[in-house]
Amino acid sequence: MMILPPTMYDGRGSGHGRHDLHTERPDPIGLALMRLHPVEAAQTFGSLLGQAVQAVFHRANRRNASAAR
Repeated sequence: MMILPPTMYDGRGSGHGRHDLHTERPDPIGLALMRLHPVEAAQTFGSLLGQAVQAVFHRANRRNASAAR
C-alpha cells in the first residue's frame, strides 16, 4: 500500500493534515471532493447521496411490485 504525504490531502502544504491520514486508506471520492470549491463539493455530495437514495427506493419498489403479483 502506498502512503501519500499529507500535502496531497489537505492542499495546504503544511504537512499538518488530519491525524488519520497515515492509518486509513485514501478515499477517492473524498479526495475528489476536496479539490472542488466547498459549494461545488456540497452540491456534488448531495447529488450522489440523492442518487443513492433513489436507487434504494427504486429497488425496494420493484421488489414490492413483484411480490404483489
